[in-house]
Amino acid sequence: MKNWKNLVPKAHALTAIVVAAMLTACGGAKNLMQQTRSEADALFAQGNYAEALAKYRLLATDAPDSALCRAITIAAAKTNDHATAALYGTKFPSAGDDEKLQLLVASLDTLGRANEANAIVEQHREAFDRLAGKAQTSERLALHYAQTNNQKLRELYPSLEAAARSKCFEAYYNMVKTDPEADLNALCRAALADNPDQPAALRHIAVGLYENAEARYKKTMDDYNKNKNATTYAYLRRDLKRISAVYVESKTHFERLRRLEPNDKSHIKYLININLRLDQPAKAKALEKLL
Repeated sequence: MKNWKNLVPKAHALTAIVVAAMLTACGGAKNLMQQTRSEADALFAQGNYAEALAKYRLLATDAPDSALCRAITIAAAKTNDHATAALYGTKFPSAGDDEKLQLLVASLDTLGRANEANAIVEQHREAFDRLAGKAQTSERLALHYAQTNNQKLRELYPSLEAAARSKCFEAYYNMVKTDPEADLNALCRAALADNPDQPAALRHIAVGLYENAEARYKKTMDDYNKNKNATTYAYLRRDLKRISAVYVESKTHFERLRRLEPNDKSHIKYLININLRLDQPAKAKALEKLL
């Protein structure tokens, strides 16, 4: 049997050969990856995003760098591979990268991941003001805040344009309606000026007018019944004419509400009472059949 000590030099030599072979292989693999990256980048620059993406995928098996993630995000979004765009687009910060930001948010929207998209828009507000326009960005964030952050909606609402205010009004109204300092009548009338088909604003104004007219009607009748004469009768007719105008205005809003919310029977009940006050019993009776 040979002395094992005589084999040591040979073992060292074998190890050296294996290591050299591995280094050569690694070098070859690295060169191949560099070549693939160059080819992918060239395809990307030419706008051939599908082929570029196929090559980029080969390079993304290990931890990809920010530049590779950016390229994958853009190429994937432009080829409607939104899941891949979302996966790689969120791996690195995107500040200052308008194209990536815009495509990433579009992909998230397409995937139905609105909260994630809105968080990116909020984080990069300045960029999206520039990309989409300040009004459009504000509207998007306002709608997002209407569901997620009442305080931020409250801060943003006054600066919104009419279209955005209309979309966010009900959420804003529900938030401030218990605030004793809020001028809800002015708020609701402004909302109706923006959009006459705002149920929450119509309801507030209609009910307010109806209750005002009812209170005035009852007081006027009570005062007259306490002192009936020709003079008080003349005052009664004058006051009832003014009160009728309030009932008519309330009726107009309730009729609009009825068209907007045909399944809500409460509108019909108000209209029945108003028609009775306006001495229109036939209209009241016709409405009673709908209850």
